[in-house]
Amino acid sequence: MKGDGFYIPKWVARQAPLIITLICSGIWAYAQFENKVATLEMKMEEANEKIEQLIAKHIIEEEERFEEMQEQVKWYQRIKKK
Repeated sequence: MKGDGFYIPKWVARQAPLIITLICSGIWAYAQFENKVATLEMKMEEANEKIEQLIAKHIIEEEERFEEMQEQVKWYQRIKKK
């Protein structure tokens, strides 16, 4: 009897494997998306750290070069005075 318990239409029963496959595929795709986003975030943080390190290195090198240039200017000024 149809009214006594839980009734599943035949078309739903026939499509159950497809429905389950679609749901599982959706869950898997979402998990893959989340994983890729997490990986991109991690790589972005690493890239930002590398950029900060390179900028700091560049600043130090420029300061050293500027000091060398100042010393050269002082040397040339001393020679010019003589």
